[in-house]
Amino acid sequence: MKHFAICLAGILALGTLHADTFFSLEKVPAVLNATIRANQDVDLKLEENSTSGYAWTAVYDARLCSVSIKHERPDFPASDGSGGYAEIEIEPVGGTSFSVTLNYVNPSVPNAAPAKTVKVNVTVGAAYGGTVVRSAVQSAVSQAQSVSAPVQTAGNIPLLYNDQMFRFDSVPSDVQTSLLAGQDIDFDLEEKPRENIYWQVVKYDARVCRVKIEHDRGGLLKRPKAEIEIDGVAPGTTVVELTAGAGANAKVFRCHVTVR
Repeated sequence: MKHFAICLAGILALGTLHADTFFSLEKVPAVLNATIRANQDVDLKLEENSTSGYAWTAVYDARLCSVSIKHERPDFPASDGSGGYAEIEIEPVGGTSFSVTLNYVNPSVPNAAPAKTVKVNVTVGAAYGGTVVRSAVQSAVSQAQSVSAPVQTAGNIPLLYNDQMFRFDSVPSDVQTSLLAGQDIDFDLEEKPRENIYWQVVKYDARVCRVKIEHDRGGLLKRPKAEIEIDGVAPGTTVVELTAGAGANAKVFRCHVTVR
């Protein structure tokens, strides 16, 4: 995709978003605005403190856009954990304008209020030429409802293998994996865009691992799926929990992660 780039001065003066711009936690704005074309995407970087347990997460309508977050840590972090950042890419699906809410939260604390929130309003115009069409759509999905499921012990939890693909109707409730710090594992969970069913990450300990999720809408011979990557950060254990759907179609997927 072609990245969207404009100058930093415009952000500070007009609240307009620019590509690859870094915001510290102290100066991150509450609202950012971007106007792009349908063949472009928006990139920005937000500071993260790697020792606090907090990480940036995204709430958005997967029918309108895709959001990818990569959590970067410095090779030689400061004693207070500063120096890390979230690299965020926002990509439109079509020509409809949308909003993305970015929350700085501790994923290991359920229902905790975010320490910081940024609302990114994206206006999408034509792919090539033409006039930018503004829209009143400001969509953001809330996190999927939690569904109670039996808690399994490590002895009977199946192992997660790299590049596994799980069908939605047969996705297991619990899997487990063991990683070295700096190692990652990738797997796919089927989604159902026609039924507005998308997977969302709702919980994990950012001090132990990082989680990246991208939505692949599939094609003629490909199933729509969420592509998930778990990166080991530091020794410890955590549960990465994802949810999708609601009511009778609700699913919960938990990955028990041990990082050595």
